[in-house]
Amino acid sequence: MQRPLGELVDPPRWAEIAQTALSDWLASERGEQRVLQGWRDAVAWLEQQDQTVGEALAPEIREAIEEVVAQPYSPDPAVLRRTIDREPVRKLVREILHDTLVDFGKKVSAPVASSGVTRGLGAFGSRAGDRFRKRAGVLGALAEEAIGAVGSELEKQLDRKATEFADTALSSVIGQFVEVLSSPDRSEDQAAFRKALLQGVWAWSGPEAATELRRGDPDGTARIVRRVAEAWVGREDAEEQIAGWLEELLYEHGHRTLAAVLEEIDLLDSFRTHAGDLVRQRAHAFVGGDPFAAWLHELVQEAK
Repeated sequence: MQRPLGELVDPPRWAEIAQTALSDWLASERGEQRVLQGWRDAVAWLEQQDQTVGEALAPEIREAIEEVVAQPYSPDPAVLRRTIDREPVRKLVREILHDTLVDFGKKVSAPVASSGVTRGLGAFGSRAGDRFRKRAGVLGALAEEAIGAVGSELEKQLDRKATEFADTALSSVIGQFVEVLSSPDRSEDQAAFRKALLQGVWAWSGPEAATELRRGDPDGTARIVRRVAEAWVGREDAEEQIAGWLEELLYEHGHRTLAAVLEEIDLLDSFRTHAGDLVRQRAHAFVGGDPFAAWLHELVQEAK
């Protein structure tokens, strides 16, 4: 407890142990399957729950999470814009704008014959249209074709104009989105938005949460994580990098004792109590075991 951390921790040796342990685990198929089985067990447990996700959490944990997300926080506008102003996001927003404008335009430019007023005439309107077509003959048929052609051309024009407008308005929409999410003047609205999303997740039932977790393809995700971890651990400088992290930590705290560090975070008394109990339990188990008794008996016999 009174020895400096720098004497207790040997960065190169600990780095070697960490890399070896990671390599062995990543090379083990059973290790990956055990992790996946734990995931499947958790999902199966959720599926059997009658409670919602929020009800399954301890109230103290749920309230603490809600308090954290409700804290006033507004991201930097420039950082937020760089984060979301990407081509896939622009493509999605462009499609939403285009489709919304086209649908609205079709409703506005719909022919009177399909309007609510004409539909309200019911059978009377239909009979009137039939009488008009019979009396108009060829001229009526040509008129209907002309109306259809005009409608088709209007739809083409509408589609083109909607595309042009969506392209023009895209940057403005993203800019407004960034402003809404980053303006300090709207920090209360932003906090309410985050809290509302969280409460929406709390309201998921157990089976709903299980279904959403299954959509994530845990087997595929595990393979990706394992592949990336193997690539990193297999690098020539991986062990050196781990040792570097430990050395940076020790550079600041290596001269301090473990007791001083624990005392600073108010854990020294608790650590001493629990560590002492644990050492005594292990010592009793070791001394009371048959191997120790056999060793002690042999040692006594040799001393005679």
